[in-house]
Amino acid sequence: VALAAPIQLKPKPGVLSFHIRGGERNIVSQVLQAYGIQPTVDDSVGSQPIRYDVDDVDFATAERTLGLASGTFFVPLDPQRVLIAKDTKTNHDKFEREAVETIYLPGMAPAQLTEIVTTAKNVFALRTASADTMQSALTVRGAPDDLNALNTTLKTLLDGRSELLLDVRMYEIERTKAVN
Repeated sequence: VALAAPIQLKPKPGVLSFHIRGGERNIVSQVLQAYGIQPTVDDSVGSQPIRYDVDDVDFATAERTLGLASGTFFVPLDPQRVLIAKDTKTNHDKFEREAVETIYLPGMAPAQLTEIVTTAKNVFALRTASADTMQSALTVRGAPDDLNALNTTLKTLLDGRSELLLDVRMYEIERTKAVN
């Protein structure tokens, strides 16, 4: 089974400048439409007045600064459409996409596997992490960026940890020369 990559927005290329005032909903819509992205604004985004002044920004910078100015975050629906919601934990839980991954750790002791599960939950704030001691596997669910961070950390921690069994047989051959 091949999994699709996360949805990426495909805005119009180039840089734009904005000097606008108005409600959060209106400003977010205006800026995104200028880049060719169709916004769907959640009811959690209010109409509190804000001022958005930026010069010569590409879409990535506009997205980041717009989120900071309006207190919102974006969830891509397809390459040309995006959902905008207020940046709250409830909305992140409700709207953000999550990934599920199973990491196989052969030869890992059950106690060590339990420690990795605890680390995944507490340090990386993954929603779900469980261990299968029979298969020496860790199954985690969370944001793709958090899973990448966990994978990088595990690779660093476990690199060089593998055990190697060498079966060595030594033979001693005795050689003598008798001289008369």
